[in-house]
Amino acid sequence: MTESIFGPIVATIDIEEAFTSTLTLWTPEWLAEVERQKGLLKGTLNRPPAPESFHGGDDFESWKSDLLPEYIVDVKTDSLERNASAGYTVAYDVEIAVLLERQEEEEARQHISLHGAALMFLVQQPTLGGLAERLVMTAAPTPEFIDPSNRRLARTTAKFTVWVSTVVEESAGPVQPNPKESPEYEGKEEPYKDEPIVEDVDIIFVATTEKEHLEGPFYPEPEIFPEPERFPK
Repeated sequence: MTESIFGPIVATIDIEEAFTSTLTLWTPEWLAEVERQKGLLKGTLNRPPAPESFHGGDDFESWKSDLLPEYIVDVKTDSLERNASAGYTVAYDVEIAVLLERQEEEEARQHISLHGAALMFLVQQPTLGGLAERLVMTAAPTPEFIDPSNRRLARTTAKFTVWVSTVVEESAGPVQPNPKESPEYEGKEEPYKDEPIVEDVDIIFVATTEKEHLEGPFYPEPEIFPEPERFPK
């Protein structure tokens, strides 16, 4: 993040992206560790198939079957603390859901439970890549079937609280009245057009004596040819 006279600014989308980035990076390793500890073959637990399998949402209703297992992050603001020197610290309540589908009910129950166990490893990444000050789990993963009539589709949800300091500062900002735009940002510049390439150059040299050079610019007198006789002898 570049420095600014306004100071830092943190939005809820920044929190969401910090969670999804951390989950994208660490989930395969967490699932592998669960497999190792439970004595399962490597790859028993399906890995999220694409980066889009990790995303934010306001609920857990938006998911696609071809992206399962899918991780959805829901961020809500909880509380804030004001510090005169460090700005505002905000606590965010974050609920994470994991959705997956298996061939049989018992297999879905087992796998969603183990995916939830892997999700608890998130507490070992309390800074979320450097954005947060602290992260705690407030509710352990709870497995459930989304649709009682379809017991192959399962979901587990876990809750966390994360604290982010200096989301905005009171003592920063420009002092000039009514600034129209950020004085440190000029916007994107248009790309420079290619300069023309010189291919041929005509150079004319004019020789002068030292006296002529000192007396001023020299312009050679045009050569005058005699006019031809109109009636040659």
